[in-house]
Amino acid sequence: MDSRIPEVVHHVVEQLSLKMNASVTLTGFKLIGGGCISHASLLETSAGSFFLKWNHSSPSDFFIREAESLRELKKAAPSCLVIPEVILSAGKGTLPGYILLEYLQGTHKGNMDENLGRGVAEIHKATAGSYGFCNNNYCGLTLQDNTWNTGWRHFYSQQRIGALVRKLVS
Repeated sequence: MDSRIPEVVHHVVEQLSLKMNASVTLTGFKLIGGGCISHASLLETSAGSFFLKWNHSSPSDFFIREAESLRELKKAAPSCLVIPEVILSAGKGTLPGYILLEYLQGTHKGNMDENLGRGVAEIHKATAGSYGFCNNNYCGLTLQDNTWNTGWRHFYSQQRIGALVRKLVS
């Protein structure tokens, strides 16, 4: 095993082989920017290119919750908004937690900013009888209480802003 490549990368390639029911080989690995919380890398494999994030010190369910959130966003997003497909995710155990996503090329095209604005606005038009989510998740490393609530004012003031204020005071 190449000691310059983190053990988690080799594990992810093995899991990708199992998921695809085919032998997948690593052909390239490059650390890339993308955040201050987790490591981020581009994985080049015989099955294509993927974006991998991992973290040794994140909460054990950190990437599981991110995967759930991305899957829900992908369902709700209009076609002008590109949400990466979740390929694999795992909680922290003997290896760090990780999430493997389809790799999206970072190119800026003329109306991308407008599409982003319209896409986010479209997602926010979705309505439901209550506010929350099926599981708690994270904003950065901060746990967010997503307990279902019938009023957006209470949800936002107590479970978002109020929670942050209580965290600051404690």
